[in-house]
Amino acid sequence: MGLLEYSEIFLGFFLIWSGGRILIKNNVFSSLLAGMLVSGAILSVTARFMPLYSREIVGVFSLLGIIRLMMDLKNKSCVFAIKKEHFLLIPFIVLVAFYFRFFHFSNYIYESHDILYFGPALEILKADYWGNLRVPIYYPYEMAGYHLLPSAVIASIGFILSKPSLISFIEIRYLLIVLLFSSFFFRLWLGYRFNWRIYLPTCFCVLILFGEEFSFNLTISSFLYVFVVLQILLCVFEVRLLSQGNGNAHQESRSSELRKSLLLFSMFLIICKAPIFYIAGAMAFYYWYFLKNERWSWRTWLVSVLVLINIFSWIAIPAPAPEDAQFSIMNPFVKKDLQALDAIQSWSLRDNVKLGLENIHDHLFPNHDSYTSTNASLFQKAWNVLSKKFILISIILDFEHFVRINSH
Repeated sequence: MGLLEYSEIFLGFFLIWSGGRILIKNNVFSSLLAGMLVSGAILSVTARFMPLYSREIVGVFSLLGIIRLMMDLKNKSCVFAIKKEHFLLIPFIVLVAFYFRFFHFSNYIYESHDILYFGPALEILKADYWGNLRVPIYYPYEMAGYHLLPSAVIASIGFILSKPSLISFIEIRYLLIVLLFSSFFFRLWLGYRFNWRIYLPTCFCVLILFGEEFSFNLTISSFLYVFVVLQILLCVFEVRLLSQGNGNAHQESRSSELRKSLLLFSMFLIICKAPIFYIAGAMAFYYWYFLKNERWSWRTWLVSVLVLINIFSWIAIPAPAPEDAQFSIMNPFVKKDLQALDAIQSWSLRDNVKLGLENIHDHLFPNHDSYTSTNASLFQKAWNVLSKKFILISIILDFEHFVRINSH
């Protein structure tokens, strides 16, 4: 990785950000994530029948973003105002970059799974044929039904790269981790105005407590799911803070924009983690129902179409032939799928918080080991799974407050 590669990557960030501004203008990082999701959702579908035009498709999307940015600058509706407090973002960038330094391409331990997660991104950018995307390590066989969105997002950012490679994709993921996690901590501080001398070490402690959980999900294709959940949490927190203000025109406008972001990001969450899409679907429907002004807007229609055609692509493309590699979606109304909840426990690493929860569980159920018994009750299974899904639970707990805000 040299200066040329980094220049191409950051140029890709800028172009994708400009495209994301068409949908969301909350802040730089929300627009960047929105642009990544839109361009990635388009590529993950077009890669199934016309992958040779992937770079051109992202280029057109970026061009539309640049045109919109120039129009906003001309109308003075886009003003880049750098305040003194914005420089406090730098300590958070340093903190996150240091903690997740093992995701940097020079420190990263490469393994076979990286080909599964980033191989399609390389093929998307190098394809010169019509038809379904082909397997880069088993060419010219076509790819079976597969969740392409994470790979397509990485490819959309790296579409400027003259020589895309696994190393450059690993570095793009690392830069995304640094930018989006540091912006999460910074915007949280900006809203609540914590004492930053105490808040910064606290953020580091949070990373230590939940670092293994974050690192595991960021290593696999769930990294996109983590980014979107962080943005949803930020939107929920910021809407709550604005509801406690004096209700001036600026706050009302910002609150409206945040609610639009909540709806759009919750809709994109449906295709970010395919096996549990119905959980995000319920949340998206909730926001869609209460946000009446945004219910039938062009943004909602656009994201809805992108989500639906992505789900259709999972179904339309034949699944892998071997049974042990077959892609499937868990049905909560099927007993066999519910019993498979025991397998989810093995996906979650044992960090300090989970060890504490297990001690509480052992105290409540001293004569039953729910982690090894195949006859564990559904209640105990639900306890184990829900304890590992604290992020989604925190969003659900905010629903009542969100309804109260929208009822005024």
